Amino acid sequence: MSNQLTQMSPLILYQLKRDYGSAIDIYQLLSSDADVETGKRVTKVKKYHIHRAIALPERMSRSEIMLRTSLHNKAFQNLHDEGTREFIIERRDAKALAMLTPDDWIIYKHRKFQISIVENFEVDSGWVVTGKEDMGAPAGEVLEHGAQSTLVVVGETI
Repeated sequence: MSNQLTQMSPLILYQLKRDYGSAIDIYQLLSSDADVETGKRVTKVKKYHIHRAIALPERMSRSEIMLRTSLHNKAFQNLHDEGTREFIIERRDAKALAMLTPDDWIIYKHRKFQISIVENFEVDSGWVVTGKEDMGAPAGEVLEHGAQSTLVVVGETI
């Protein structure tokens, strides 16, 4: 039975990645200190880009739904909870990532999800990560830019 489960797990993950796969970035906090001279917080993070993580549909609390349907009523504006979303990350997509902790976070569609629960997926082939959206907080994305161009010179020689 265990052998069957070991063989089926990659197939299940493959199908889920085809149906719900999206790019995410996982950030791990390496250090956070205050600069003695300026007083500004200096944070060092490590970013892991996952090309196809499984992003399951978001769940919202009852008070969040109430807020969205009653925007004209000011009494409900501060009673909402963050949206909760689950991500499934296959270990072979994150080979350099040893483990996940509640200090880590996920950026998905420019929204920050603080990791709250990490569980092992079937046969230790991945993680099921529950993240709570940190509404109002800056995403803190590290954007990587690059440019490449090729210049082809065509001319006649005299």
